[in-house]
Amino acid sequence: MSDYLTDEEQWQRIKTFWQYYGSWILIAVLTVTLVVFGWRWLEQRQLAQATEGSIIYQQLLVSLAEQDTDAMMAQANQLIETLPKSVYAHLGTLFLAREAVYDGEYETALTYLKWVLQQTKQKPFAQIARLRMARILIAQENYLEAQQILATVDDAKYLPLIEEIRGDIWVALGEIEQARQAYDSALQQLPSAGTTRPVLAMKLYSLPASSPIDVPMESQS
Repeated sequence: MSDYLTDEEQWQRIKTFWQYYGSWILIAVLTVTLVVFGWRWLEQRQLAQATEGSIIYQQLLVSLAEQDTDAMMAQANQLIETLPKSVYAHLGTLFLAREAVYDGEYETALTYLKWVLQQTKQKPFAQIARLRMARILIAQENYLEAQQILATVDDAKYLPLIEEIRGDIWVALGEIEQARQAYDSALQQLPSAGTTRPVLAMKLYSLPASSPIDVPMESQS
């Protein structure tokens, strides 16, 4: 039918269509353009951040190897300040927590580990933070909170370590049988060639033997 319309009539139809739908078409085109350019910008930004984080983290590892604690702490703090969501920042924070433990600053170490727990989306990092928090709490004789920390399992691959630390808590509390069960559970879940097996086995076998059951003697007639 449009073949029989005059040029003026066709132009009028185009103008009418544009009046009704032109703004929506412009919005759609702008939206697609913004999404495409925004996605490219985000990819480039993430790549730049990953590169920056990798460089700083490599410098941090060099500082550790050279036992330059001040430089290591400065680099770790730089990662936290500039790239708090990155894996490198979380790794750096774990090193800061370790250094705080070496200095006997347990509360500072706990603060660092809680920060990792709040920031990371990586389950292994969250589990490592929990395990280290539990060990610090044991050193502070805060056994109940240590047990509560271990109650949440972020990564099942760490169950042997979780059970081992639970065993340590029971030993500290004098609950030998429960410690024995925890250590035994940890051993059962470890591979035969596990590097921590000898230490864990030593913990288990060094526990005092169970108290013998007293059997009342029959009175002699």
